Amino acid sequence: MAAPKKPFIVMASHPVNGHVQPIRLVASELIKRGYEIAVLLPHAYKESFSKLDLTFVSLTGIADYTEKDFDTMQPERKYWPPGLDQMVYRSIAPTRAIFRQSRAVQNILKGLKTRDPERPIVIVQESWFRGTVPMLLRIPGLIYVPVIALGVTPFMMPSIDFPIIGVRAFPDTSPAGRAKAKAVYDSLIPAFERGQREFRWVLEDLGLEEGREIPHMSERFQLPEVHLQMCTPSLELPRTDMPPNVRFIGGVPASDVDVWQDRPEWWDEVVGNGNGGKGDVIAVTQGTMDIDYTELIIPTIEALRDRPDTVVVVVLGIRGAKLPDEINIPAHIHVIDYVPYTELLKHSTLFVTNGGYNGVQQALCHGVPILKAGNDGDKKHTGNRIEWAGCGLDLWETRPTAEQVREGVETLLKDPKFRVKALEMQEEAKGYDPIELIVKEIDAVAVGKHSDGSPLRTPSWKKTFG
Repeated sequence: MAAPKKPFIVMASHPVNGHVQPIRLVASELIKRGYEIAVLLPHAYKESFSKLDLTFVSLTGIADYTEKDFDTMQPERKYWPPGLDQMVYRSIAPTRAIFRQSRAVQNILKGLKTRDPERPIVIVQESWFRGTVPMLLRIPGLIYVPVIALGVTPFMMPSIDFPIIGVRAFPDTSPAGRAKAKAVYDSLIPAFERGQREFRWVLEDLGLEEGREIPHMSERFQLPEVHLQMCTPSLELPRTDMPPNVRFIGGVPASDVDVWQDRPEWWDEVVGNGNGGKGDVIAVTQGTMDIDYTELIIPTIEALRDRPDTVVVVVLGIRGAKLPDEINIPAHIHVIDYVPYTELLKHSTLFVTNGGYNGVQQALCHGVPILKAGNDGDKKHTGNRIEWAGCGLDLWETRPTAEQVREGVETLLKDPKFRVKALEMQEEAKGYDPIELIVKEIDAVAVGKHSDGSPLRTPSWKKTFG
C-alpha cells in the first residue's frame, strides 16, 4: 500500500516583516521535510520567498500592503494620539483587508481541492493573519480546512488574571487583582469599538448573519484548532484561563535560508571579546518598523561612548540604512545595516532592544540578558514578560535618555542574576524542537486529531469576562 500523501500546506501572515520572517523560516524547514506549500502574502514579499521551492500567491487590492504603506494608506494616523489610540487606529487596515484575504484563501483551497480532492489541506498561519476568521466562524458557502496558528508575538489574549495592555502589572489571581484586570479591559473597550465595528461589517459582507455574537480581541487565539505559541512557558505570563488549544513549542529557531557572507572587517573584535576576551559585547537594535533612530539607537550610542573596552554593535535593521553623517561614532562602536541575530548574539553579553519579540527570543536562546525600551505595538507586552521572567529590564520609555540606558546597562552587567536567568531560559529552550512539534501537529490535524491523539476540537471561543 502506498504511503499516504503529505497534506498540502497553505501559509499566510500579517503583512509586517517581523511577523512574516518566522513564517518564511518555518516554510523553509517544512519544504526540507517534503511538504508542498502555497504561501499567501503581499507581492512585496515575493522576492524574499523566491529562494524557497513553493508557490507564492500575491494578495491584491487593499490587502496588498506592508508596514511601509501605513502612512500612505492612513495619512491621518499621525494625528491620532501616540500609544493605544494610534495602535488601535492602525488595526483598521488589517480589518478591512479580511475580505480580500478570505477570498484569496478560498481561491487557493478551491484550486488544491480540484487538483487532488482526496489530499488533506492544512493552513499554517501566523496568528495575526485574519483571513481565515470567516471560515473558522463557519460562514456558509466557505470551504473549511483546519488551521494551525503560530504565535510569533506575545500571547496577547485578554485574561482574568492580569491587565491586557499598557500597565506594568503581573499575574494576580486575588479578587483585587482580577478586579483591576477587568477594569483595565473595560476601559479599553471604547478604544477598540471602531475596529470591532468594522470587523463585524467585513464579516457580514462575507455572509455572517446580522446580530450574531463574534469574538472581541481573542479570535486569533481561540478559533484555530491549534495555537502553537513560539516561546518557552517561562517567557509567557501564566494564566488560569489559557485556552485548551494552546501549546508551547519554544522560540523561532535559527535559519539557514540566508547565508551571511559579508562580514565587516571589524568582526574579529566581536568574536574576540565575546569568546572570553577582555570585555563585553553589547548588541543594539531598534527593529524594522516605525524606525526613528533618535528613540533608542542614538541615546544608546551616547550612553556607551565612554566604554572603550566594550565592543558595541548597532544594527539598523534595514539593508542599506545609515545614520546621519554628523553623528560621531567612537572606534569601539560599530554601526551596520544588517547582521543575522544568531551570528551576533552568540558572541554577546547584553542585548539592547526596542522589544521586538523575535529578537528577544533569539537573545534568550543564546542566554543573553535584555535591556528593553519601546512602547509601540506589542512592545509593552514583551517588556512585561521580560521583567516577569527576570531575564532583563524594561525602561518603559520609547525615548530613554542616555543616562537611563547607561544605568540599565550597568545594572544588567553587574548583577549576575539576570545572566543566570537568561542562561536558565536558554537551557529550557534546548528542550524544545519547534519545527518537529509543528510537523507533529500538521500530520495529526491532517487526519482529524490533535498531536496527543484526541479528536480535533471544533473551533470555538468564549468571553474573557462573563
